[in-house]
Amino acid sequence: MRITLVSLPLLVFLTAIFLGWSGNRRLNKGEMRRAIAATLVATFIVLVLGSSYLTIAPELRNYFLGVISTVIGFYFGYRGRESEEERMEHLMRNLKSGWTEKVEGE
Repeated sequence: MRITLVSLPLLVFLTAIFLGWSGNRRLNKGEMRRAIAATLVATFIVLVLGSSYLTIAPELRNYFLGVISTVIGFYFGYRGRESEEERMEHLMRNLKSGWTEKVEGE
């Protein structure tokens, strides 16, 4: 049972990497962030649910809760910022292309 609990986060990491790679046959930063976040969540679940099979100090579990909360917060926070930056880049490209079309059309 212990080996299953310990290997579960590794299985989640490899599955997330494979799913990200199979979508477009390349791994970008977003796919890697997703795999790391999924692995941390799986590790936390193992620490919480597997506490009867694994001897883990409560302080370690509480510390890991703080770490995972920070990582997940930054993960979703950056995702929103990333989409905002993409929108601004798209808007700037549209403005530039519209401006060059007007200059060339004159």
